Order: sequence, then C-alpha cells, then structure tokens
Amino acid sequence: IEAEGRSLAYTGDTDYSERVVELARGADLLLCECSFPEGRKVEGHLTPRLAGRLAREAGVRRLLLTHLYPPADEADVAAQAREEFAGEVMVAEDLRRIPL
Repeated sequence: IEAEGRSLAYTGDTDYSERVVELARGADLLLCECSFPEGRKVEGHLTPRLAGRLAREAGVRRLLLTHLYPPADEADVAAQAREEFAGEVMVAEDLRRIPL
C-alpha cells in the first residue's frame, strides 16, 4: 500500500519466499506474520529470524511482527528477529498505532 510517499507491505500466513521479499522491497513498514518463536517452526508460518531475513533482504525501514500464537509470548521474538534485521523491530499490540 502506497500513499503520500510512504509504503506499507504486509503478509498473511507464509513461509520464506523471494516473492514476499520483492513485494516488500523498500517499504517503510513491513507488517509480517510471525506465529511461532525460533525452534518451533510450523509449515506455512514464519519464525522471527525468517521475518527478519525477509525484512533485511527487502530493505525495509521497520518491521512489525504480528499474528503471534501463544508460544511466541514465551520468547523475545523481537530480539530473535534482530538477529537478522538491524532496523527497528516492533511487536504488534491491540490498538497500537504506528505512523508511517
């Protein structure tokens, strides 16, 4: 989504994909599903490091992790994503507003 010189890219349930990297290329914010923490990979869902890899390879400015399942509450998913992505990493919360 692009408006007024800013862009937002987002994923649904996904695995790592070059097509998703291309979709997100250069976005100001990547809203990315990240259902499970590292070590609990489930087919069709990203882990924090994979979400971070997508963000890094796409060259996005910021990464917002969302679609977290309860096991993700037990881990620092933002720190895990930062192992791959040096930009700002945030974790979605109900009613959170993030200016682009």
